[in-house]
Order: sequence, then structure tokens, then C-alpha cells
Amino acid sequence: MRNKGINDKKNNLKMEFFINLFQAVFFFFSIISIAVYSENLDNMAITFIIVLSITFILKHTVVYKFYVKGYKLNWVFLILLFESYMVYYLSLFDVTNFNYYIYDVLISEAVFFTSIFFSIFVSSSIYIWTILSAKVNGLPSSHIARNGLSFLFVFTFMLLIKVVLEKSKTLKKTKEVMDKQNKMLEKANYDIQKSTLVLKDMIILKERNRIAKEIHDGVGHSLTIAIIQLEALKRILRKDTDLSYEKILIIEDIIREGMRKLRKSVRMLKINEMVEDNLQIALTKNIIEMQKTMDIKIDYNFSNLKPFSKNLNRFFYNVFQEGITNGLKHGKANEFSLNLGVADNYISFSLKDNGVGKADFIEGFGLNSMKEKVSLFRGKINFISGKNEGFTISILIPVYEKEGVFYEENKIDAC
Repeated sequence: MRNKGINDKKNNLKMEFFINLFQAVFFFFSIISIAVYSENLDNMAITFIIVLSITFILKHTVVYKFYVKGYKLNWVFLILLFESYMVYYLSLFDVTNFNYYIYDVLISEAVFFTSIFFSIFVSSSIYIWTILSAKVNGLPSSHIARNGLSFLFVFTFMLLIKVVLEKSKTLKKTKEVMDKQNKMLEKANYDIQKSTLVLKDMIILKERNRIAKEIHDGVGHSLTIAIIQLEALKRILRKDTDLSYEKILIIEDIIREGMRKLRKSVRMLKINEMVEDNLQIALTKNIIEMQKTMDIKIDYNFSNLKPFSKNLNRFFYNVFQEGITNGLKHGKANEFSLNLGVADNYISFSLKDNGVGKADFIEGFGLNSMKEKVSLFRGKINFISGKNEGFTISILIPVYEKEGVFYEENKIDAC
């Protein structure tokens, strides 16, 4: 894009150079012809020839630099009006009629340097000078009409060129703004990705701290009570055998409960790691364990399941658990059907149960949380239910594949 912008700028400069060259050739050819072939030039006419040459050079050097920088140059029409009068004065001595070529140059300069209003004003003034000159020199009306058409052609041609140049400059500025905005977007995207990584680290740290607190509060509390009971047991062990035995049973229960809490915390760590690494394995193990420990049946089907991003893995695992919990708790379901697959760059998830169902069900915290997360993934979610028709959760999320892994289009951490 940058090279294209440079090429466009070079093309504009080339076009402007040829326009200036064209005007210079016509102007100096005409002014020299008038100076050489005109008879009885007075001092005023000679002075006007010199002034016209100087003003032309100034317009195409100093004034042109202001034009390139984008300054408004409507004030140039005053110079052009004065020049048109000088050309009219020279036409009184010109036997070659080359003064009309100078008029053409002045019209082209008016279009090039000034707005459409001032360029029309200057062109009209020049045409009036042409009519006066023709009358004074006794030229026929056809001569006036022919020069009028010539002026109109020059005006229209230069106006088209100016429009093309201005459009090109506008496009160039638009490209520069777009390039700047793209750089800003790239920086913003980098900052978002950086913030996302920091957020993920914070979430992991928070989860570890939560589990550590659970171990401390649960297992630590159980061990503390067990130690106190052991201290009491030491004092009564020889005095009261029956009471000592009861204390031993209590301590055993406390230690078992502590071990249960410890296993639960460790299990949660392993599940989180498994879910992030491989959703299909995590879901399959969870389904098998549920069917062993609960009186339920879960049919499941996975199709085209390549690895997902960690965000998607956690999200679908949580949706599955929430769906099973809701089906058991609210729907009194005992059969579930899970379908999860990828097709046409979309992940399709469906979980249906055989619960009692309800046509006018209320979306609680869990279902609303699902909807919010799906919207972050720019996906679609539907809840379908009816009396004695069970409950179905249907989700569709757009993804893209990179190096054999499916990623969500929206990189925000939704889970």
C-alpha cells in the first residue's frame, strides 16, 4: 500500500509537470512572437511583456509551491485579471493573434490555481477582453465565436485534469489516514492480546489461590481437630478405654473427611488441566463417571473434533456440566443426548434431556451466563423446551483453524 501511494504521488507530479511545461511553451512562444512580429510597440507594451514574463515565472515557482502544500490561492485571480488587461493591451499591437494563446494559458492557470467561481469570473473577463480586442482590430464575429469555443475547451479540459488531481490527492490522504488507523488498530490489538495474557495469568493465579484456600480451610481444619482429639486421647487412653475408642472413631472420620476434601481439590486441578488440554477426553471421562455414580444415561457423539482453544474447551465443558445439573435438578431427567462437532467453520453444540420440560421457563443465572459468553464469542444460542418435551441447549460459534487448532473469532477470555 505504501509503494502504491508513492507511485500515485509520482504520477501526480508528472501530470502537474507536463501541465506546467505545456503552459510555459505556449506562453513564451506567444509572448516572444508578439515581441518579434508586432509593429510599433510602445514602452507600455514592452513593459507589459516583461511583467507578464516575470509574473508567469513567479506563478509557476513560488505560487506553485503554495499550491502543492494545499494553500487556498483564490487571491491569484487578481493577478490573472491584471494580466488579462495587459494581454488586451498587447492585442492592440499584435498582428499575429498569438495573444489568444496567452489568454488560453491564463484560463488554464485560473482553473488550476483558483476555485470554480473565481476561474469562471476570470474566464468571463478574458472573453470580454477578447470581444473588445476583436472590435478594435476589426475582426469578424466568427473570430470571436471561434475563440470562445477555444476558451471553453481549455476551461473544460483543465477542470477535468484538476478534478482528477484532487481526487487522487484525496485518495492519497484517505490512504494515509487508513494506514494510521491500521497502525493504531494493530497497537490496540497487541495491547488487548497482552492484557488477555495478563488476565489469563490472573485467573490461573486466582484459581490456584482458591484451591489452596480450600485445602487450607478444609484439610487444615480437619487436621487441626484431629490433633486436638489426639491430645485428648493421650490423656484418657489408660483411664477410659470405651471413651478412647470413641475418640479414635471420631479422629478416623475427621481424617477421612480431610482426605476426601484433599482428593476433591486435587481432582479439580486435574480436571481443569484435562479440560484445557483435550475437551473430548475430559467430557468422555466425566460422562463415564456420571453414568457409574448416578442413575442416568448419556448418549454422546463427537464429529470432526480437532483440538479447540483453551477458552472454548473450558466454555463447552462448563456448559455441559450446567446442562446436566439443570436437567437433573429442574427437569428430573435421567437421559441425555450430547452432540458436539465442527462444520463450515462453526462449532455446533447440542445437549438434550428427557425431563418434564416447560414452555414458559425462566432463564436463571446459569442460562444467562451462557448467553453472555456466547455473545462474547459472537455466536448464537437457543433454549428449546415444552411441556413433557425435555430441554435442549443449542449453540453455534464461529471459529477459524490455525495449525490444526480451532480458535474463536473473538479473542476475549469469556470463561
